[in-house]
Amino acid sequence: MNIDGTLPAPPHLLATNGGEVPEYTKLMGEAREQALDRMGEEARALGANAVINTRFQTSMVMTGAAELLAYGTAVVLAD
Repeated sequence: MNIDGTLPAPPHLLATNGGEVPEYTKLMGEAREQALDRMGEEARALGANAVINTRFQTSMVMTGAAELLAYGTAVVLAD
């Protein structure tokens, strides 16, 4: 509920009118950080100490739901 007691516009209406949906932006940012963390953990498990050529990909899974992928090449850099 807004400060003035009115209900906020549903996110899908804001999106269709070109407005940013702050909650969705925050959620995607958190998903990006989680994907990077997982990629780093997997690289370390493989014995790598760096990931190069990192890419992000998003896709809509269903209406109102998206996935975010992070991928790259795990490498061992010389000390």
